Amino acid sequence: MKQITFKVLGLLLASYMLSFSACKPEDEANPEPADSSAEFSFVVDQLKSTFTATDISASSYIWTFGDDDTSYQQDPIHYFDAGGNYDVTLTVTNTVGDKFAITKTVTIPIQGGGGMD
Repeated sequence: MKQITFKVLGLLLASYMLSFSACKPEDEANPEPADSSAEFSFVVDQLKSTFTATDISASSYIWTFGDDDTSYQQDPIHYFDAGGNYDVTLTVTNTVGDKFAITKTVTIPIQGGGGMD
């Protein structure tokens, strides 16, 4: 009986050791980077602009609008105070912490006075 017990324990121990030797801890320590990039589109309607981040796999979004305002939404709507050119930057972070950024110039039309001559 002891001999059978030792054989069973030996087989269990060997199986246990083999299962751990098949693991690759370096794979867990260095995960594959998640595919991600920074890209966006926008629509301008007078002073209102609607921005859409085209990378929906990012884990965070930071928008700067070139007028000291920021947003952390994926697809923000932003109102500019005046017409002009604004450098809008989107910075995205993927699930492993890699950051990607893109800047585009957004032209907001100068608003007319609306008065009559």
